[in-house]
Amino acid sequence: KSLLHRNLQCLRRAGVEEIIVVLGYRGEEIRQALGGEEGLCFVENPAWERNSGLSLLAARDAVAGRPFFLTMADHVYSPDVLLGLQAYTPNGHSHLAVDPNPARVYDCESQIKVTLDGSFVTGLGRSLPKADAVDVRVALLSTSIFEALASLENPRVTDGFRVLAARKELLGHDIGGALWQDVDTAETLR
Repeated sequence: KSLLHRNLQCLRRAGVEEIIVVLGYRGEEIRQALGGEEGLCFVENPAWERNSGLSLLAARDAVAGRPFFLTMADHVYSPDVLLGLQAYTPNGHSHLAVDPNPARVYDCESQIKVTLDGSFVTGLGRSLPKADAVDVRVALLSTSIFEALASLENPRVTDGFRVLAARKELLGHDIGGALWQDVDTAETLR
């Protein structure tokens, strides 16, 4: 089963009915592979060769001003990650799923680490000198993420998270031991 099909299955298990898929590299192939799936909206990102924040910005109109989940296509995660985030109402804040136990994270060095002040995310980066958790790359976002990304040139999603963190608008959500994996290499795929 492809990672995309696994992610769709996970989203549906968590009760998500409408899913926006941003297409870029091999976009037509992805559209065909997912063509039989119900409840999908496809959005083209003509700047897909640039940074990930532009993919999120491409989905702005489809999101239509509503809070939404953001997941990454190269990650797998338990539906428990999404179910935990569903308890929140964004009301001006966004919520980033974080794993406070870096020792259980495979290839932790390549992951984005997070610093926290209480529940507030205060920093994100791969090489933070001291980290409190690891970014799971699943979030419940308010539409303020779009303003944050639009204020930057060629942003990555993490750059937008940094803007929200600086504004005290990004909270960390402890996933409580739920399973997840970033699939960047053949080893993590296995």
